[in-house]
Amino acid sequence: MEDPGLAVDMFDLVKALSAVMERLQNRPIYEIKDETVSVSDMVAHLRALLRDSKKDRPVFILQVMEQQKSRRAMICLFLAVLEMVKMQAVQILQKDLFGEIALGKGEKFDEAFGQPVIALEEDYK
Repeated sequence: MEDPGLAVDMFDLVKALSAVMERLQNRPIYEIKDETVSVSDMVAHLRALLRDSKKDRPVFILQVMEQQKSRRAMICLFLAVLEMVKMQAVQILQKDLFGEIALGKGEKFDEAFGQPVIALEEDYK
């Protein structure tokens, strides 16, 4: 049986987002007018990353967040993680106390995407 790691809660996720935003404060962030990135785009992006990841290679949330080019994209990514947790499509893993937070496929990964993710956009207007 695999070690599920430590429990990660909302506080840990918010702390991780805050740490990324603080670390990236000095890095140039490209704010694009009329940027079209959305929560459903980020759900689709995370879904593809998880679908294509190997079992021994977790998807680390901070690494994915740091790859985003704008604050809006980072926030949409964070909201996408929350939505996917709510749908039980992902599980949040942390191997060690204060270790990096990773995402893994949740119990309902395959069935969570039976509905189009575009429906999420109604919740964020």
